Amino acid sequence: MRPPSLPPLREVRRHAPWVLGPFVLTQLPALPLLLALRDPGPAVLAAYVAGSLLAATFLAGVALAWGVRVERIVGLVHGYVENGRLPVATGDAQGSEERVKASLASLDRVVRSLESDAARDPLTGIFNRRTCATRLEGDLARARRSGVPLSIAIFDLDDLKVINDGDGHVAGDVALRHLADVLQGVVREGDWVARWGGDEFLVGFWSADGPAALSAVERVLERLATEPAMLGDRPHALRASVGVAQAVPEDDATGLFSRADAALLQTKRQNRGRVMLA
Repeated sequence: MRPPSLPPLREVRRHAPWVLGPFVLTQLPALPLLLALRDPGPAVLAAYVAGSLLAATFLAGVALAWGVRVERIVGLVHGYVENGRLPVATGDAQGSEERVKASLASLDRVVRSLESDAARDPLTGIFNRRTCATRLEGDLARARRSGVPLSIAIFDLDDLKVINDGDGHVAGDVALRHLADVLQGVVREGDWVARWGGDEFLVGFWSADGPAALSAVERVLERLATEPAMLGDRPHALRASVGVAQAVPEDDATGLFSRADAALLQTKRQNRGRVMLA
C-alpha cells in the first residue's frame, strides 16, 4: 500500500492563509486571557489547547470552502475577460459555466432591448426626436465627406386637432400611426423616418437631391389620399403639409432643418396638404 502523498509546496503556500488566518483569529481573544492568569492549571491549559484546535479547525474548513469557491469564480471571470469565453470545465464547474453564459446572454438581450426602446417613439415605433437629431448629424457629416446628396422632409399632419376633438385622442393616435406606416412603406433602404414631436414627422432621404425627395413626398401624399386611416368604424383620408430641403455644404443640422421648416410654414399658409421645396 502506497503511503499518502503530500500536496505540492505551491498548493500548501496557496492555502496557508486560509488555515493560519482562522488560527490567529482564535488566539486573539484567548491568549491575552490565558496570560492574565498567573498560574494556570493543567485543566485550563488543556481546555485552551483543545478549544483553540477545534475553533481553528472549524474556521479553517469554512475558509477553505469559501476560498475554493472564490478562486473558481475569479477564474471564470478572468478567463472570460482575457479570452472572450469562459474556461472549459467539467462537473459542477461546467454547470456554473453554462449558468454564467446564460446570464450574460440574458443581460445582453436586456441591454439591447433598453437601447432600442430609448431610440424609438413609443406610439409609432419609429425613431424619436433624439435619435433623429443624432442620425441627421451623422448623415450630414457623411454627405460632406462623400459628396452624396442628402435631403430631408418635414411632414405636418393636417387637422390632427380636429380629429382629436371630434373622434377622440385614440383616433388621433390611429392617424399618427397610419402616417408613420405610410412613410415607412415609401422610403428606401438608407432612408429613415422619425417622429419629431406632436404631429410632425421628419424623413431623411439619403442619396436624393431636392427633386428626388419631392417626388418621394408626392407618393406619400398620394397614398394618404388613396389609403384612408380607419378612425373607429369609418375611413378618413389624411392630409399632410410638407416642407423639403436639400443639404448644401455649409449646412449644419439646425440650418437644414430651418430651411425645410420655412418651406413647411409657407405651404401651410398657401395651401395645406401640399409639398414645397426650399
